[in-house]
Amino acid sequence: MNAPAPAIDVDSPAEGTAPSTARITHWLLGGERHHQPADRRLGIRVLNAAPWTAAALEINRHYAHQTVEMLRGCGITQFVDLGSGLPTPNPRFPFV
Repeated sequence: MNAPAPAIDVDSPAEGTAPSTARITHWLLGGERHHQPADRRLGIRVLNAAPWTAAALEINRHYAHQTVEMLRGCGITQFVDLGSGLPTPNPRFPFV
């Protein structure tokens, strides 16, 4: 029998919304909407522990966009992106 996953306590958010990795990623990438206070609090804790996280996420997003462009250049017009989370607006990639 599996033990239940430990609860993430982020200073007991009063709004009752647990942090979400997709929303935290969105916030770390500069998104101004679609995240909750609990997401920002945990995002700040992540940045304090690993300050390079936002840069790594930006590199990962850039790689994903390059991959899509390469696939499109090869004539692939449809594919499934599983687990993409929330899109984050980025002026360098206006097609997102």
